[in-house]
Amino acid sequence: MLVGEEAILNITTYTLEGGKMKTTRSAVNRLTSEGCNFKVYEPPVKAGLLQKLEQVSDDWLHHLGQKEVAFTQGIFD
Repeated sequence: MLVGEEAILNITTYTLEGGKMKTTRSAVNRLTSEGCNFKVYEPPVKAGLLQKLEQVSDDWLHHLGQKEVAFTQGIFD
């Protein structure tokens, strides 16, 4: 039974190039074309950021009709 996972990668050398990354590259390209983006926030985060992220999470849950969604890595806390 899978209880949790820990992804460890060096983001300075990580690449989406090559055949093994075709599916991931396709997903990233689709999301980018739909206006999504990815950003890494280094601690300490600015005041209000976690509240903004919580609002995004709450809006998503409302759209799903759920009170909370638990993943193997945890929940928004």
